[in-house]
Amino acid sequence: MKAKKKKCTQFVFFSLILLIIAAAVWFFQFNPTGYRMSVPYRSSFEKISDNVYVNKYYAGNRDEIADLMEDAKTRDAFFFGSLTCLDHTVIIICDEEKLLAKLGGDHDTQTVLFPVKKSYISISTEYLNVDVLAHELTHSIITDTIFNEKERCLQCRRLNAPTAVRSFRWMKADTPRLFSRLETGNSRRNWIDVSRN
Repeated sequence: MKAKKKKCTQFVFFSLILLIIAAAVWFFQFNPTGYRMSVPYRSSFEKISDNVYVNKYYAGNRDEIADLMEDAKTRDAFFFGSLTCLDHTVIIICDEEKLLAKLGGDHDTQTVLFPVKKSYISISTEYLNVDVLAHELTHSIITDTIFNEKERCLQCRRLNAPTAVRSFRWMKADTPRLFSRLETGNSRRNWIDVSRN
């Protein structure tokens, strides 16, 4: 009786281990979120700067990516201040259709809250420009603001600004040409002045 119970326990234990291994393989190989999480460890991608990866046989200019990244960061920093989200944002640039299908998108952001909060931005060469990069970084900034571990609240609410103004702060980083008349300084006051025409 004890031998039979021991065999049954061993069978259940090994079955659970196999299920966990199968789930991990499925998640990191066939699920877009898991695939993005594993990009830094995959041989099909290369790191070109901090948290920026391209596929191994990327045909584009890697120096151009660095310039675009700096322009997008500068644009977002102008509107949002310090970009603390960059430490936990991974940017993946890919020009292979097969890998893009595994990443699950050619210009989007996915955020994972477990085990640590991290945003993964995937961009194809078709969408590789400063506007799309700034837009996708804005998603990461918003997520970072909302899920800030230290403050746990939407920081923008402390400005005592109406909802329309708070929404406008997020929107204007994406479309700088629309709001080129805004000047540095009190964005709320400038927005009110510009919107009265």
